[in-house]
Amino acid sequence: MSETQYYCLLTDAGAALEARALAEGKPLRLTHIAVGDGNGVVPTPDVSATALAHEVHRRVIDARTQSADDPHI
Repeated sequence: MSETQYYCLLTDAGAALEARALAEGKPLRLTHIAVGDGNGVVPTPDVSATALAHEVHRRVIDARTQSADDPHI
């Protein structure tokens, strides 16, 4: 039985946007979330990626909550 793995990775493009927002004193607003399935292959996370491996779902972020177990999440 294989273990399912999920990744959340800040890409180079995302890091640049975050750095610019911080330098300008502006909030970083995340508006969408997307999920890819790798098209049957587990992809290796890569900070230079510009797209998901076989994106299968994208939607507007309509709510957010803080983790009860970890206030940093």
